[in-house]
Amino acid sequence: GKEAMLLAWVAVLTAPSFNRADYPALFQKERTGPMTPDGAQAFAQDLMLLQDELGAATEGLSFAETAKHPAWSKGELETATGQVERWEQLARLEELYLGQLKKLGLADHNAYRRATALSSHLPKEIDTIWLACVIDPQPLLETALARRMSHATVRVLIAANPEDADAFSPWGRPDDKAWAKPRGTAWKDFADTVHVVNKPEDGLERLSQLVRRLHTRLEPGAENRLDVVGRISVVPCDREVHPALIARELHSLKRGEGDEPLVKTANPLGRRHRDHGIHHAIVALLDLADAPTFANLRRCANHPVVAGRLQLTEIEVENEEVGVRTKIGWYRLQGLLDSVSAATPPQP
Repeated sequence: GKEAMLLAWVAVLTAPSFNRADYPALFQKERTGPMTPDGAQAFAQDLMLLQDELGAATEGLSFAETAKHPAWSKGELETATGQVERWEQLARLEELYLGQLKKLGLADHNAYRRATALSSHLPKEIDTIWLACVIDPQPLLETALARRMSHATVRVLIAANPEDADAFSPWGRPDDKAWAKPRGTAWKDFADTVHVVNKPEDGLERLSQLVRRLHTRLEPGAENRLDVVGRISVVPCDREVHPALIARELHSLKRGEGDEPLVKTANPLGRRHRDHGIHHAIVALLDLADAPTFANLRRCANHPVVAGRLQLTEIEVENEEVGVRTKIGWYRLQGLLDSVSAATPPQP
């Protein structure tokens, strides 16, 4: 699974024999030697996302195939200084990664799905393939289905009104021109509030443009430095894949030249973010609301995020001796919880 592939990347990047100085197009000059485990994990996750993006291309590309791709000879790309060198160095890294997987008796899932997609194999008992309600099929999937059309009938199912059939491609992908205007209902300021893009990567770029245009201003007293205005909520279409891409895109926005990121992001949802403090704080509070037991109360009160708020706001408790309300802090709360625990039988 992905965990094994992540560990293989981390093993390569943290190996004593690995030296970042051997990959000058990928790492800063002052950073040499192997990476730290935390740094290697973050970099490995980015590499895996990139592998998935390339692996979903029409022909399913590896880093090595991307470095040798004929597109680099086109006029508009010939001036892309350093790009080919970066891909070549990524290809060297990928070779080490594939070697590490081989030692473990494993194979890279992108290489496997590419080999599967580019073959025309289909069990003989299958005579019809349904592509049901896939709004943005990967190009590699289209390749796989096209190669199997000689063996089976491929049918595309679209969840839409019959009169909207012309607004989709034969593969079920929405046509951007058809959806660039409201269909079937009046929508005030449609052109300013609905932004149609061809693919998720275009949506990321549009999101950056909208954040800069609608949610930034020049920092008071500083030239060419931006401040973010308000808060932004982004709901991804695919919460397994898109949150990391959205966070990476937003982190690429800078306050100024070579400055810190403009936007801070937090996503407590999904498996990719289950280690986020806010996620666990929300879970603890919801558990307490659903089942107000002593154990849930204590677990909630001990959570760092909740505990931090308790220390800042303090808690008021009735003081029976003097008849007034006295403020207590987090440590006092722990003492009270200890007293309750000691004075009562074991409970859930």
